[in-house]
Amino acid sequence: MNKQQTHTIFQSKITLPILSFLAKCILFLFRWKIVGELPKEKKYVIIVAPHTSNWDFFWGMCCVLSKKWEVKWVGKASLFSGKKGVIMRWLSGIAVDRANASNVVDSYIELINNTDNINVVITPEGTRGYVTKWKSGFYRIADGADIPISLAFLNFKTKEMGFGPMFKTTGEYDKDMAVIKAFYRDIDGKHPELYCVDFD
Repeated sequence: MNKQQTHTIFQSKITLPILSFLAKCILFLFRWKIVGELPKEKKYVIIVAPHTSNWDFFWGMCCVLSKKWEVKWVGKASLFSGKKGVIMRWLSGIAVDRANASNVVDSYIELINNTDNINVVITPEGTRGYVTKWKSGFYRIADGADIPISLAFLNFKTKEMGFGPMFKTTGEYDKDMAVIKAFYRDIDGKHPELYCVDFD
């Protein structure tokens, strides 16, 4: 995991208010509604599903910018190369080398344990394509760091996005995932045919 950039869009006293206003206008024009509240806990993992389109990132950023909610999101390392990497980090992104997934989990746990206030957004599907099994990294990070999971979503059918309930892991992966799956079962992504929640 690359070193986290300290100065991001959320620390900008000039740019943030402007983009927050623009985000509110865009959401209003396209009739998107934000539901729920950003968790009050100091440390937590946010998972977002379904993830079936590049538009998920755009609408997700509109959501957090409109409310000035500071979140840190995870993306594949290739998104952070060159000049675009500077922009991605400014947008509060954190690069992950998927080739070393086990080390990534340990790195996140260490980062969380050594930080007073932190939240990290992860898309458990790990790709925009159809998958039958979610990646377990988000669960292992939350369980290993002993912090809750915020169940966030984008529902293109109802044009609602935001935050659902907080979930605390019990260490029983299959049992916990059944509860998480139940929450996401009836939520539609931009391309529903690419979304599967009935994974093993």
